[in-house]
Amino acid sequence: YVKARDEPAAEAHLARWIELRPDDPEPRRLRVDLLRGQKRLDEAYPDGLKLLALEPADKSLQRSVMGMAFTAGDFARAEELCRDGLRASPADVGLRQLLAEIRRAPGDAAGAAAVLDELIAGPAPPPGALLARALLY
Repeated sequence: YVKARDEPAAEAHLARWIELRPDDPEPRRLRVDLLRGQKRLDEAYPDGLKLLALEPADKSLQRSVMGMAFTAGDFARAEELCRDGLRASPADVGLRQLLAEIRRAPGDAAGAAAVLDELIAGPAPPPGALLARALLY
């Protein structure tokens, strides 16, 4: 049904599959993809969280769920996921810039500035971090 783009039927069968096998990541991944494709991120977000709990080592999924949390306005969860990623990859410039954006979005300009100032203090500051810091000014 997913491949045939029969979305109502796919949703019904995925819901049943998830009901029967709640710890199976495959139907949740399919439903997250289906809902994200329909721009129904608010509905995809809970499945994304459950999927991440089932597959915590999936870094791509972690970033995806972080984005869903950010879009849903769940900035605390987005920051938590971002900081988890930074614990695993402390030198990840992209994650640091995301952390600054997560801090800025709900109005914590000082927190965002602190993250960005750390990034731009090095000998070759990332252009994106420089731009983000300039926008904060």
